[in-house]
Amino acid sequence: DLRHKLKQLQGEKTKLETELEDMRAERARRLEPMEVEVQRLQAALWEEEQRSEGEVEQAQRTTQALERRVRIMEAKLKQRAEQQRLLQAEKQTVEEQLGMAAKQLEALLADESREGDL
Repeated sequence: DLRHKLKQLQGEKTKLETELEDMRAERARRLEPMEVEVQRLQAALWEEEQRSEGEVEQAQRTTQALERRVRIMEAKLKQRAEQQRLLQAEKQTVEEQLGMAAKQLEALLADESREGDL
């Protein structure tokens, strides 16, 4: 009776070990595609991060170049505003000189006219 019980338990043990191996094989069969998918997604993520970093770096370079251009244009604008101010001052001086010369010319013409009348 004890031998029979031992044989029965050994048979159940063998059956359970077989089921365990089958379950492990099934788990491995199901996990493999998932692991492949995880690896594919990790690779895609890495590529996306690299692309994104490249775009960020390019955007930073573009921003820096545009900022340099803005500074240059601001400096040129400031220089031209100063030139405009100087030209305006020079124009005003010339107009004043022309006004004084016109008055002197009128005075000379008036003197000549008076001298001619004499």
